[in-house]
Amino acid sequence: MPFASAPVLIFGEVLADIFPERTTLGGAPFNVACHLAAFGENPLFITRTGKDPLQDALLQRMHKFNMSTKGVQIDPDHATGQVEVHIDNQGGHVFSIKADQAYDYIDADQALAVAREHQPHLFYFGTLAQRNKVSRMAFRALHTHLRCKRVSDINLRLPWYTVPTIMDTLTASDVVKMSLEELQLLAHELQLSGSAQEQWARDLAERFSLERLLITCGGDGAWQWRQEGKTLHAPPAQSSSAVVDTVGAGDAFTAVILLGLLHNWPDQLSLNRANAFARAICTIRGAIPDDSSFYTPFLEAWHG
Repeated sequence: MPFASAPVLIFGEVLADIFPERTTLGGAPFNVACHLAAFGENPLFITRTGKDPLQDALLQRMHKFNMSTKGVQIDPDHATGQVEVHIDNQGGHVFSIKADQAYDYIDADQALAVAREHQPHLFYFGTLAQRNKVSRMAFRALHTHLRCKRVSDINLRLPWYTVPTIMDTLTASDVVKMSLEELQLLAHELQLSGSAQEQWARDLAERFSLERLLITCGGDGAWQWRQEGKTLHAPPAQSSSAVVDTVGAGDAFTAVILLGLLHNWPDQLSLNRANAFARAICTIRGAIPDDSSFYTPFLEAWHG
């Protein structure tokens, strides 16, 4: 493998993304796990699925990526998560996420038992899987037990978040990634000081003692605020290929940020690589490439 194995625990939802022309497995935590596996890492994905064909598809996909299935719980009463994805004329996407799905019932005891076997170096989580108190209790149990760096993705999907959940997530995090739109929303919800993006970022990071705050800006690149006050920018990634859709671009970005943390890449290098990989994902349909050769140029360039 191009990279040495380093355990990452990924907690949260798996969703079947229902596109107009096909159904594909997704969900931010699952997408991040697949990318890490394709890049030669060994992620442990903790989730919960229904006892249905989508669960079979998930296990097959995980086996294809040589991922451990120890963290996949089976729920006899609730279906595997689903979300309808609507694509607009510019390649943007709108989600319609179903309620009361299997990932809302992740069992804390089962999750802890698996986590204790691995003692990961990084713990990645989002906000969607905390919408139900059962999975929220599992998250809190893991957060209390694990002694490692914590990375969160503030994925705000109406109506599935609350301000207290956002604040709990930020408090539990060392490194946070969010979109510019989400930063703007939090500036309003949390009454962040200032009127400019970097002022909001500083206030948010200082209020929740964040080590790093990463902001993605779609086609305009990304930037980062560091604890010591230094701001870094990644310009728009250059590509001759047209955007097909933007589904999963943020997850691709996060996966490479996690790689950078695992392998101690300098912040600017990590930011640039994450931005470039996210732009590449926008040139294919869906969040995960069907062909593993998609990753080869990145592995060769980054390993070299």
